Amino acid sequence: LVSPHGIVISSDNVANVGNAEFIDTHVGGFYRLKAAVKHSEGSYAWEGAWKLVVENSSQREGVPFSVMIHGYSDLQMHVAADQLCGNARATRLSVDITQAGWPLLRPVNVWTEVTRPNGIVSTVRLDGTPGGNQIATIDTCEKGIWSLRVRAEGTTDQGTRFFREQTLTIPVWDARFDDHLPDPSHELRSIQPTGPDGYLVHGYVRNEEGRGMTGLLVTAFDKDIAGKNTLGRATTDSSGYYAIAYTDKDFRKTKKEGGGADLILAVAAADSKSHLKVTKPHYDAPRVSLIDIVANPDASSSTTSAAGRSTRSKKK
Repeated sequence: LVSPHGIVISSDNVANVGNAEFIDTHVGGFYRLKAAVKHSEGSYAWEGAWKLVVENSSQREGVPFSVMIHGYSDLQMHVAADQLCGNARATRLSVDITQAGWPLLRPVNVWTEVTRPNGIVSTVRLDGTPGGNQIATIDTCEKGIWSLRVRAEGTTDQGTRFFREQTLTIPVWDARFDDHLPDPSHELRSIQPTGPDGYLVHGYVRNEEGRGMTGLLVTAFDKDIAGKNTLGRATTDSSGYYAIAYTDKDFRKTKKEGGGADLILAVAAADSKSHLKVTKPHYDAPRVSLIDIVANPDASSSTTSAAGRSTRSKKK
């Protein structure tokens, strides 16, 4: 081997070179080097072009050989993402960058590109101190698969610039519902509207402990300038599942109205006119809307909020 400084390292003198060794086996030999290679007192070989020289000691014109080079950096980025105390709506991102197992002494710029389940991308900067842990708390407020592309930029303790990148995917759900998962067959049935002008809203009504609430009446409305149009009703089954189908004619009262319905869902006991839950409007609903509702069976209200997806604004 010839170092960037022109120092020749061979199997004969490798014992005199610091952080280097030559290992000879019955199938071949190889060098193992740990940067920086010390080839004289106070002089180290680190960066630059290393050369491998193969000498032909026979009279043949060519020597059959093969070379494999494996390079490993001692600068590592360790990334971890954990939900905080089982709360799916908050994820703690932790990043550690070390060199030879020790925290870097110089500042490092660390950020993550967060891709939500709906495809929206945002950037979150991590806070930390040189030699310390970089952390950030991300508001994972939407169910689905989140992507975190963590990137780091800085210089090593020797002044060499570096870049690191790692991508994590995080499935997010509400931990309160983990022990009371619904029948997955509900996710497969009736999720496609019938006809070219058909629409569907479906989901689960659960209590604050995550259990499905059976026998409740769910009514879907379209919020309009003139008031509310009733789109349909459904009663929740044993798992709390409901599904309401409706068409264009149920909410599009004039030719000027475009887009989907502005959905409002109201939950009530079958024998009561008081609402246990009334959701905020879900504007411009798509053909299929999945809206889960958390209701308090001991409360009645006229305006509250609910979990859901479909929040595009529109005017009628």
